[in-house]
Amino acid sequence: MLHDVVLSGHGFRLEPLALEHAETLAGLVDEAMWSGMSIPLPYGVAGMADLVAATRAAPDLTGFVVRAVDPGRGAGAVLGGGGVRARARGGGRVEVGRTFYARSTWGSLVNPVTKWLLLRHAFETWAVHRVGVGVGRRTERSLGGLRRL
Repeated sequence: MLHDVVLSGHGFRLEPLALEHAETLAGLVDEAMWSGMSIPLPYGVAGMADLVAATRAAPDLTGFVVRAVDPGRGAGAVLGGGGVRARARGGGRVEVGRTFYARSTWGSLVNPVTKWLLLRHAFETWAVHRVGVGVGRRTERSLGGLRRL
């Protein structure tokens, strides 16, 4: 879904996922970190470009990249990506998921802040009634992150 939603706070910025992000995002992923994800690993830049294009083309997906804003966190650096999927007619429910971040950010504020920005936007701007979080059964790291959140 093409969109112009930009969310920012606490040193991070979520902006619309675009093909120009494919190369950087491809450099963040590998088989071990992708294990347990519900979608196949996008191999190389071409694979990530296909994933970005498919995300943008899906009428029910809103894709984002996550950037650092603060100089201390590498201002402007792409740290990962994710999305929101509409799950109910009339906009009553969405699901946050498809998130992945650079290994260097694991255990930091990136995931909690990103989820908080998405949750706030879903409830306050889109006025949804329910937000789910999609996590693969085998993704222990993601489950742990959600527990902390």
